Amino acid sequence: MANKMATRSELLGNTKSKNALVEQIARWNSLNRTGKINYNEGGRKDNIGLRSVTEKFVDNFLLRVLVADYNTEKGKNIYVGAQNKTIRYLLAAHELEKCIVKAVTLKKLDRPPSDVELEKMPMRNPEKIAEQYYYQEYKVACPNIEYKKVMEFLRTTDLATMGMAVKDFDVTMDYAGSFNMKDITDHLVSKEDFQVQGGNAKAMRTIVDNDAIVGRNCLTYMEIANGICMRKKVYNKMVQMLECKSVRSSVGCHWKDWVCQEGTRLADARDKTNQRGLTRAEVTFYVENNIPADDVIEDALTSIVKHIPSNHVYSTPFAEVWRVYCNTFVHSLVCIDRTEDVGLLVYSYNEITGKISGESYENWSEREKWCLDKLTLNGNLPLDVIDITSTTIITSSHDKKIRKDIQVELSGSRYYKINQDSSTLFKTRLVSLKGLYSFKKNSPEANSRLLENAGLVVHENCHPHLASSKASHTSKADAELRKVDSIDVQIEIGGARKRNVDLYNSNLLKEEARHLEEIRKPLLLELRKKEIKLRTIQDYKKKFTRYESVPLRELTQRDYTVLAARKQNTRFGETYKLLVEVDGETYVVWSNAKINGVIDSIPKEEMQKLLDTKSGIMCQTEKELATLSITGRGTNSYGLTKVFCKFVVNHPTALATREVVHEAKNQNEGEELTTFGQDNLLPYREYRNLTELPLGSANKVSAIGYAKSYGEERLVVKIGDNFYQAGDDVESNVENLKLNSILKIEKICTSPARHTKYAVCSIYEPGDWTACMKFVKTPMLKNRDGSTCIVDVKTIDVRGKKRTLLLTDQGMVYRLKQSKLEDTVQPGYL
Repeated sequence: MANKMATRSELLGNTKSKNALVEQIARWNSLNRTGKINYNEGGRKDNIGLRSVTEKFVDNFLLRVLVADYNTEKGKNIYVGAQNKTIRYLLAAHELEKCIVKAVTLKKLDRPPSDVELEKMPMRNPEKIAEQYYYQEYKVACPNIEYKKVMEFLRTTDLATMGMAVKDFDVTMDYAGSFNMKDITDHLVSKEDFQVQGGNAKAMRTIVDNDAIVGRNCLTYMEIANGICMRKKVYNKMVQMLECKSVRSSVGCHWKDWVCQEGTRLADARDKTNQRGLTRAEVTFYVENNIPADDVIEDALTSIVKHIPSNHVYSTPFAEVWRVYCNTFVHSLVCIDRTEDVGLLVYSYNEITGKISGESYENWSEREKWCLDKLTLNGNLPLDVIDITSTTIITSSHDKKIRKDIQVELSGSRYYKINQDSSTLFKTRLVSLKGLYSFKKNSPEANSRLLENAGLVVHENCHPHLASSKASHTSKADAELRKVDSIDVQIEIGGARKRNVDLYNSNLLKEEARHLEEIRKPLLLELRKKEIKLRTIQDYKKKFTRYESVPLRELTQRDYTVLAARKQNTRFGETYKLLVEVDGETYVVWSNAKINGVIDSIPKEEMQKLLDTKSGIMCQTEKELATLSITGRGTNSYGLTKVFCKFVVNHPTALATREVVHEAKNQNEGEELTTFGQDNLLPYREYRNLTELPLGSANKVSAIGYAKSYGEERLVVKIGDNFYQAGDDVESNVENLKLNSILKIEKICTSPARHTKYAVCSIYEPGDWTACMKFVKTPMLKNRDGSTCIVDVKTIDVRGKKRTLLLTDQGMVYRLKQSKLEDTVQPGYL
């Protein structure tokens, strides 16, 4: 499949972010879509309602500092580090050292600052005049700090002294239970004093239409009470941890954090709600330094769940949420920017919010094999890898302006991960962004219990694994990546400028998903057979070693199932040991000369299917190797017991099937064309002439007939649903026509005797696709990089020389640039 080319500006517009390209390509090509999932599919309404499992706490708060433009550079606050240090100093003074401080945004002020703000502004320079002022905002996370201590800090005058103000703060409480956003919205609008954003009703509370930001598992509404503007929301905490990193981050997830948290408020809430689901209620108070009283905060927070009746609440275990999530997985996706050496591993994509669950990793090339092996989903799913390479280009327009852009080349390959034993079971290691090789120092059993408690149980599409020891880029990665297909990388020119929309047709997604199933089944079936055979041979090998061998004469007169045979050197020469089974009991017995003769007479082609050369064991996995019948016994001339037996080998299924197919094929090839007589045909002149068909066209013949023409019989040929006048050339070669022969119209001639036109045709064998091709017009296969799947190779005559044509799985036909390579080319990947 040809690589796709586009410029960066066509794909992203003016976006300059380093990882924007690889993220956008991932959004266009991810098939694991979660935006419309019903996570309560496996839950039940039990009329219990939402029950609190934690006390209220301040999750985070936002501080802001006034900044003059002379203290900025390239749109950034040059004193952000010093201000961050000041905030941490104030926190430490109030015993809040465990809070996490992060500078978030620098916002332009759309009004003149007040005199008080100017007086308290940090880093003020009286000798400079500012033309523009900004607010630098700092987010302080404090989810595990006691509510009372945080509120005391927010109400302190120390902040104002340092020129800082509280913009807003979030108060949170966790509840057991789950909800469906659509059900609750319908209830609130119809039964409570709510309206949907954009509605005409005069309700006290407005439900915000912000699905494109928070998704469909979070209900948000605005309310003004006691003169304070509040944003209230309620959401499924586990879903948020699985699908995204944060509201502000477009890529990331918290799979490992969800499992490993211990001793925190979230861990406590998680452990108390694993059978019902964890719902978080949150109120954001927009206070502008006007902190409300505690009773106002309490009422605002508890009022959220009062509007959600018990009969609308589900009990949905974490394991059911995880199961529904994993059911959306149809492939693993990895997008690699080779130029920036960045790899983006995608677990899922929420098409409503545009957020990607996964992680991006720098220095990708040194850890690629390990990441593809250990971090992607289970091997029963295909692994799609998209390679992105960029080249700087400089163009000039008609107005002689020089423009710089980046040429982007995209190619995609589909692989399957396969273990050395041919199995496709792979665990997905849980890691974090800053701890790619991170682990949880515990026993494997303890880590398994953590996974189970958090709901991340084994699923056919994902076997989550919490490692007990650290890894590195030199750690062993044994997976074989077997390429099965090239993929058509989806892009949309200019599409990146449309925010949070589904960027390509849903029918295309369904078609691609069906295609995945079609190519997955044959390969997995083959791998499954190999895996079963390998395990069967290992089992038989142990039995041949552990079980004591007994002579054939000790078997009673009856039929025995022979599971396997193994050649053995003895002092009397080579003989066979047989692994036999009867009534559930297994024995290892020595064969005799007759049995040896039967085994040694097995045709070489069959023996290749039966014999595992590494272990020397002959067996079949789909049925027994042979049947042994002890028919009697006697005494030979030496006075020893002689056993009379019958040994029948079961032919391999694949060989028998192939023989049947071959026989059917020969029968089909022997079929003759149906020939219609004059009684079943119109007069010859009523039919169209082959000359009316396009020159160079290839046409399949399904029947022939002889129509009456001025007292003689003339040949007509059936192509599609119509008969055509064959003409002199085809009539003279009618003996070469077979069922489904292909007539290629080579040229048009005029008969001197009849003064009529007729088609000169080449007759090709049934199924010969070379009839459609002209060698000189066939494109050359330029790149032999292993990405082109050749399904058939044909040799044709070109001006007296034998030349080769290649048919690909996409229906394209190529010729090779170097004719010396034509003798060695075979079906496969080039």
